[in-house]
Amino acid sequence: MKALGPMRQFAAALLVTLAVVAYGHSASAQMKAPPAGGYPIVDFFKLANFIYNPLDKFNPTPLPAVNTVPPEIRALNGQKIKIRGNSMAVDFSEGMMSEFILAVSQDVCGYGAIPRINEWIYVTMTGGKKAKVITGGDMWVIGTFTVKEELIKGRVVGLYSIVGENVIQ
Repeated sequence: MKALGPMRQFAAALLVTLAVVAYGHSASAQMKAPPAGGYPIVDFFKLANFIYNPLDKFNPTPLPAVNTVPPEIRALNGQKIKIRGNSMAVDFSEGMMSEFILAVSQDVCGYGAIPRINEWIYVTMTGGKKAKVITGGDMWVIGTFTVKEELIKGRVVGLYSIVGENVIQ
């Protein structure tokens, strides 16, 4: 393999430095309150940035694991948050949905990528509210966040949920 010239080494080092700075800025900014609305913004980078069960890490419905959800995520349990993601309708009629999956990317919705257990949130709208169905659409959801392992036959089939108060599309 040929060594990089001085200019290429500089460019490579600059790109790495910019990536580290961007990552640090993103990681530190994700839990701050937005200027309007008063809800802390949470993002999927934070929610999905850990392996739920290291012994079952590639299974979309892993076996339960003790103390693997980071404390800063557990601290969000019961808090009102604002999060952006891509929707996939679960309960819908006439172009409106009352229950949907909010996922880290639209790959989950139509391209066959199976999300890890911490890469999606089950959203149930409150008080008869509904959101417009936008397949694979990007939206903000505001509501009360819950962190709780939902089990079926000894497997974790859900980790995060939100009781949605508002959707901004």
